[in-house]
Amino acid sequence: MKELELAWEAIQEIFDTEANIQAYLGPIQSFCSYAESTYLIKIAERKVAAYYDRHEMEVAGDKRLLDFLSPDWLRVFKEKSRKAIADSIKFKSRYYGQNDDLSKDELFRRVRNLARIHIDSFVVFQACQPQYSAKLELHIIDLLPDTISAEDKVEIVTTLFLPLEANYLVREEIAWGNLVKKMQGKFGGSLPTLGGYDFVELENHAREYGLLNTADGLSPWTKNDLYKRLQGDSTDRVVLSAEAVFNTKREELRKKHENVIKRYRVPKEVERLCRVIAEIGQLRLSIRTEGWMPLQYIRRTELFPQLVQYVPYSQIQLEACRYQELLNILDGNYLLTSDELEERERLVFFGILDGKEVLWSGDEAEKMINELVPEFDQKITEIKGQPAMRGRVTGVCHVLKWDADDPSKEIESMPDGAILVAGQTRPQLMPAIRKASAIITDEGGIMSHAAIVSRELGKPCVIGTKVATHVLKSGDRVEVNADQGVIKILEGK
Repeated sequence: MKELELAWEAIQEIFDTEANIQAYLGPIQSFCSYAESTYLIKIAERKVAAYYDRHEMEVAGDKRLLDFLSPDWLRVFKEKSRKAIADSIKFKSRYYGQNDDLSKDELFRRVRNLARIHIDSFVVFQACQPQYSAKLELHIIDLLPDTISAEDKVEIVTTLFLPLEANYLVREEIAWGNLVKKMQGKFGGSLPTLGGYDFVELENHAREYGLLNTADGLSPWTKNDLYKRLQGDSTDRVVLSAEAVFNTKREELRKKHENVIKRYRVPKEVERLCRVIAEIGQLRLSIRTEGWMPLQYIRRTELFPQLVQYVPYSQIQLEACRYQELLNILDGNYLLTSDELEERERLVFFGILDGKEVLWSGDEAEKMINELVPEFDQKITEIKGQPAMRGRVTGVCHVLKWDADDPSKEIESMPDGAILVAGQTRPQLMPAIRKASAIITDEGGIMSHAAIVSRELGKPCVIGTKVATHVLKSGDRVEVNADQGVIKILEGK
């Protein structure tokens, strides 16, 4: 009997989400030692819940640990990751905002090209999923001498996991800080109105980094969005450039690395594996922010809206297609009925079950979900997860769910010092993350966005709780013990 366990949740169309499944139907197996044979996804009106089998996840962790320890596997993984990221950046740079009035042949060519790059991005993204990397962290801790306490071991690995190089999010912050400094030098503390100055700098920043905000159906940053951000940030005097600040922090971190290594006499193999985790974590973040995330937005807003004039399907119906089904449509094979695609849009349950592709929609999907997906127990007073960044905080929760009517408003309304609770953090959550006193996520993995960002910002963080967003509500008072990975639900608000 299958024991399905919730792995992650999001807001996505079927077409975008199915890339997760395509990754497991051969590409991952071509260079990885193990791939789960059961991976099922439920989508109800774009609300996604993805499930693995619990026993297979255990096996995957053990098997794939050997991959992470193999220099040959790491070389192949990094090559595939960098190629997928480079292909996506090239596509975005060449075509973002340049897809109006395309010929049929050119439109179809771009759609095929984007779909291929999209799947390539998910192949490497899935190859470093949390159930694989969790065993690597335990392995690293086991390599440390027994004379080191358990708490000190956690301090060692969380420090050495911190990357020394700037990721895409940090590069955006550096670029933004330098832009703010430039505007301060030009206008002082009084900005002209948008109509009184062209603010080409804001247009350029929006084009380069605006798609960071587009996961889960949100809109990219516009010139107006950035002007509002500039109004707030330009009141704070920037003495050093953002790049100088980052370089100073990087040098401090480098010294912290050296001190930890020297103080605890960290073995060379532990140093090496911590660098591996830092590098893979950075790649995983780039695959998201510079890989599949911008491609989804371009597909959804620029390519599919034009595609409907050449095929007998609406955009909503096209977004309910799987990868091969879309290719068939582009080849002129219109085998799917509109009713079938609209039924999927309401509810679909699909993926891989015992190594075979499956898809159920409508009433049949409900039947299989009831049969395979376990009911959720909400009678919980203590939540356990994995420490990502040490620390202890007591405070009030602010729960962010991606099926909220207005996610942007939920982010803006988060009080300073609240404890952020989310299924998984995304780049567009950075305003909320900066306000948070601690972070709790359902999704786990030492290479997850929450783990990376919490370590960079020094905020206590517990990941991999699996149930936090289902148990906790905004306003709940909790005690976060990120030293031990435990969240206690306290009485009172």
